[in-house]
Amino acid sequence: MAEDEFDQRASDARGAVTLYTPLDDDFAAKCLQIFAQAEDLFLYQTTSTACLIELMPEVSLGTKFVSLEVETNHSDTEVYTFRTEGVNGNYFSVMTTPRKVWIDVSWVEPGRGGNGIYAAVGAFAAITKREFIGDPDGLSDIATRRRTDAMLSSALKHRTTDHIRPHQRQIDGDEHLGIPSLSWVDGDTLGNIQRMIKTTYESLTFYVPEVQYAYYDFANKTFRDAAGRQLLDGNLAKWSFEHPGSRKASAGLATFKRGLLVGTLLREEGSSRRSILEQILCEPREFVEKGNLAGIFY
Repeated sequence: MAEDEFDQRASDARGAVTLYTPLDDDFAAKCLQIFAQAEDLFLYQTTSTACLIELMPEVSLGTKFVSLEVETNHSDTEVYTFRTEGVNGNYFSVMTTPRKVWIDVSWVEPGRGGNGIYAAVGAFAAITKREFIGDPDGLSDIATRRRTDAMLSSALKHRTTDHIRPHQRQIDGDEHLGIPSLSWVDGDTLGNIQRMIKTTYESLTFYVPEVQYAYYDFANKTFRDAAGRQLLDGNLAKWSFEHPGSRKASAGLATFKRGLLVGTLLREEGSSRRSILEQILCEPREFVEKGNLAGIFY
């Protein structure tokens, strides 16, 4: 591929990836933006409905709308209450104003569809031109960690960070929880994505340092351990069950795959960056469909 043709394709990809330079610090963000051309990168598919009640079951299967009420103390705030799937399902609330939306999932247990809820509300914010903010009443420790992952997925899916905003706990970070501070610049989609990538990766490796020594093999489209042995889904799933830090990091199979992929991109330097970017520009869907990357973002 000619140099000028390659740089033009890097500039045109998705309308979001700008001209590539070998030492560009936004390399990982640009690569993920290209991967996001493939819908199957996301577990919850995109939707066009602007109705929250209709949208929630579309991207978070198993939820049931319960009620809608208007807060008497704040006449412009509507509270949508939903219930998650199953006999032991939990209730959660979505609060909307004409310009903002936030959620209260404090009663939802891990593994009960929290990622789908975040995906649905992120889509609602993007479609209706609202801003998805953190709960004004505060974030739990696990929500502080999980929300940045959800924001990253939403930014890649909707090609912007204009519809999301970090909570103050995310901006401050928490040294004891291994969560770095998250810098945020309004309107800087590419920079915000890159900073979220670094924050989520460092949060994961704080509790599961082994992630730093495994990698994604772009040449063979496989995950590998430090010795070069292939890591299948079963191997990575065992990490989530057996590694003592996995629960603290709220890390399952998809989390480990994301971590290995972005960690590899963050560590790449020099000429290897051009080779990787050229590969994924040519075949982003091939990587997702045949390279074990389907559904690793929400």
